[in-house]
Amino acid sequence: MTTEFSPQLRQSLDRLVGYDAIDAQPNWGDVAQRAARGRRRTVVLAILACFAVAVFVSAAFAFGTDLWQLVAGKPVSTTRLSPEERRMFASLASGRPMLRTQPNDPALRRLGKDVSVRLLADRGGLTFYVIDVRGRYPTRCYATGHAGQPSLFGSMTCPIAGAASRSRQLPVG
Repeated sequence: MTTEFSPQLRQSLDRLVGYDAIDAQPNWGDVAQRAARGRRRTVVLAILACFAVAVFVSAAFAFGTDLWQLVAGKPVSTTRLSPEERRMFASLASGRPMLRTQPNDPALRRLGKDVSVRLLADRGGLTFYVIDVRGRYPTRCYATGHAGQPSLFGSMTCPIAGAASRSRQLPVG
């Protein structure tokens, strides 16, 4: 079936398409080439993604445990805590005061399970710690100390959960 077009319409179609689209047969080879280019692009992107993952993993192995310690810290035994620090953290974990006269209190024996101390860094003679307190009133404390001193912590801050609601009930000043 042949359709006659006006010469002006035929020229417009030729200009838009680049060849005589009306009489041309479908070029399936061209379609297959364009599809193969899309597959090649996908394969190249997948190879580049694998390469990026390999670079990241090799960098992580190059830093070894130092990279993990930067995030998680190096565990410190709770036996290194001073008696005052042990009582303070046992009090935080149990939610009740710990007295000097209670050296065998179960909260003190359970301290290693309720409190996690991690050394984050040791820079210029200063040590930096994060302390996770689990138990009745879980909190996270941050501390600094001086390297080589008998006590671990020189200064510490422990935000108390619910302090904002207590301050609304009992405002300062």
